[in-house]
Amino acid sequence: MTTKKRSLASLIVGACALAPSLAMAHPGHDTHSWMAGALHSLTGTDHLIALVSFGLVLAAVATRFSHKLIIAAFGLLALLSGLISGQHFGAISLVEPMIIGSLVVASLCLWVIALPNRVTSLKKGWQSKMADIALVGAPTFLLFFHGYAHGVEASGSVTQFGFGMMVTAALLMASGATLFTFARTLWWAWGISALSSLALLA
Repeated sequence: MTTKKRSLASLIVGACALAPSLAMAHPGHDTHSWMAGALHSLTGTDHLIALVSFGLVLAAVATRFSHKLIIAAFGLLALLSGLISGQHFGAISLVEPMIIGSLVVASLCLWVIALPNRVTSLKKGWQSKMADIALVGAPTFLLFFHGYAHGVEASGSVTQFGFGMMVTAALLMASGATLFTFARTLWWAWGISALSSLALLA
């Protein structure tokens, strides 16, 4: 194992060790301040994983900075739409399964992206474009349900809360995108899978 891979493995193992203390913790709904919204995505491991994973995926699929910004904007729009919908329509049974599904999809997308033969087999043509759309579209759609869960739990006006949550979400996406530039590796898929499993079992 190379030094870079050992470093990535150590990072993932360390994150896994910390995950149980954070898993599924969602403080912040007792207030609707900007800070509560900003901290909310950081204190819920399922949301944290989904947003960082989204950043990893968009960095892998989009080569131009402008394209990355567009994809990130769609992701934030999905999250905000979910927040507003959750506040207005209330709890539905579909939300939790879709949140769980989003973590599975994130791992699968990263796995496909990191496969060595993907670059050569889908280098040109409409197949490559369709594959990239699917790899980005699925996580984007599922971010809606993370926002929906926030909206259901919140009460009253969530303008400041929502703004704070969007800022943190954007930073987490940017963090994921930056991590992917460090290494294009299957370790990301393994790490997201491990963290997702711990979060769901906690």
